Amino acid sequence: MREHIAENKKEWFLRLCFLTLGLIIAHLGVTLFLISNLGTDTFTVFAAGIAHLTGISVGLCHSGIQCVRHSFHWNGACDIF
Repeated sequence: MREHIAENKKEWFLRLCFLTLGLIIAHLGVTLFLISNLGTDTFTVFAAGIAHLTGISVGLCHSGIQCVRHSFHWNGACDIF
């Protein structure tokens, strides 16, 4: 039983590492597009516009929008997302 729990923790940690690495790579690409002024996807443009208006960072704005979006979606209140 303890071996099974240890394997689950090891697998969970490995998945978390891959998720973190993937997010770092993806957001590094978004950051490079923003810095280079080449343009980016529409959602990041939306987040960058709100960040510009509010004075907070694009990353924090992106996270906040996603939290609000997911809270509506998970509650079933808004299925347009």
